[in-house]
Parts: sequence; structure tokens; C-alpha cells
Amino acid sequence: MCCRVAVERVYRELCARAEPPEWAFEAALTLYRHNHPDVPVAMATKDVCDWTGHPAMLLLH
Repeated sequence: MCCRVAVERVYRELCARAEPPEWAFEAALTLYRHNHPDVPVAMATKDVCDWTGHPAMLLLH
């Protein structure tokens, strides 16, 4: 996807600034969903988890 670099960057930079990883993940997921509103939430979450290495699959409800 075209936004992968941006998603990885926002996650990495927020974590580097000592923000909680959950906040960094939510920011990365929000960025992804903004660029791809047609992608189901579960698939978007999986993509962002795969790209960032964040274990957020537990966030799926």
C-alpha cells in the first residue's frame, strides 16, 4: 500500500518520543484508515500490526 512508509514512520517516531506503544499504534491505524476508508477495520489492524510489529491483534473486538 502507498501509505506503508508513513504508517511505519508515525509508529516509529511516536515510540521514539516515549509515547505509549498503544497510542503510537492507534495513530498509525488512524493514518491507514484515513488513506484507505474502504478497507475493513480487521484487515487494516492486521496490516498495521504486520508493518509495525505491534502486537495489537488483541485490540480486535
